[in-house]
Amino acid sequence: MFTVHGAGRALALLGHDGYRPGQRSLVEGLARGDNVFAALPTGSGKSCLFQLPAVAMAKEGTARTTAKVILVLSPFVALSKNQIGTICDTLGHHGVTAHLLSGGTTTAAAEDNRLALNALAASGSCSLSGKPAVTIVFLTAEVCVPCG
Repeated sequence: MFTVHGAGRALALLGHDGYRPGQRSLVEGLARGDNVFAALPTGSGKSCLFQLPAVAMAKEGTARTTAKVILVLSPFVALSKNQIGTICDTLGHHGVTAHLLSGGTTTAAAEDNRLALNALAASGSCSLSGKPAVTIVFLTAEVCVPCG
């Protein structure tokens, strides 16, 4: 995974002076390898909770030897697209990529999602580009639970 010290360095790389209330214990749990669930209000720094581990893993080199994927379940496609743009623009040079897998009303969109997931699983690098990376995958609920 990553170390708490690495997360602290990642925090500084992301331009933050410190943790917001509740963030430190969640990041420490992630660093231990615990499964963590966080349902936090708007403005509490949820994005930091998946960006910190991604940057820490990339910087500490764990992503170079083992494929790493961080899954983010989000009901808001527009917000996910915004997050992906920010991640690609600001974290790409740290070895972090991001993708959105959302449900669609067409069979073609569902097939695109399936192919993207298979490509991530088969690449071993967790990057659709084939380069070692930490990939943050944003999922909408309908991708996680099949309909019908």
